Amino acid sequence: MLTFNPTVLAFKYPVLFLLAIPEGPLLAVFAGFLVRHGQLLFFPAYVALVMGNVVPDIFSYLLGRFGSKKNFLERYGQKFAFIGKHFPLVEKLWSQHYKKTIVLSKLAYGLSTPFLISAGLMKIPFKKFISHTIVIDLFMIASFLALGYLFGEAYAVIARYIDYGGIIVALLFLVFIFGYRYATKRASAELVALED
Repeated sequence: MLTFNPTVLAFKYPVLFLLAIPEGPLLAVFAGFLVRHGQLLFFPAYVALVMGNVVPDIFSYLLGRFGSKKNFLERYGQKFAFIGKHFPLVEKLWSQHYKKTIVLSKLAYGLSTPFLISAGLMKIPFKKFISHTIVIDLFMIASFLALGYLFGEAYAVIARYIDYGGIIVALLFLVFIFGYRYATKRASAELVALED
């Protein structure tokens, strides 16, 4: 049976919340493992993990909301060349495909922060942003808790596959964006050809 230091156990849910801020999904798998072994209660752990996952999203959004596009592109333009080179396309995705973009940006490993900042830059209404973010996090954290509960003994393997899954979602997101860009250019070219 697992045992922990009594001091850690006294503050386990606030500690869980704080640890979830930098890495919520992987921690949720581990928390599911701890729920299975009776070290955590499901509901308080679930609430702490969801809150810990929402806080950085709010922070990223607010950075964009009260920041400037120029500073954003200077900071992330080199690191995420796609966003730097194709920011008008990112703006178009937020304005025309908000729900798809928020879901994919929450699930895309490594692209989440710059896309959430760009949501703030686009002045997406905060109420709309936070309501969608919370719903996505509720499902995402519940899924990872269930994984940890059901397959907790294989935590290291699951953690590796979560990283792979996030990378795959990021790649699919990029393919979607490039495909959308290609289709838009092609449709524009065909319209111009029809007008001539």
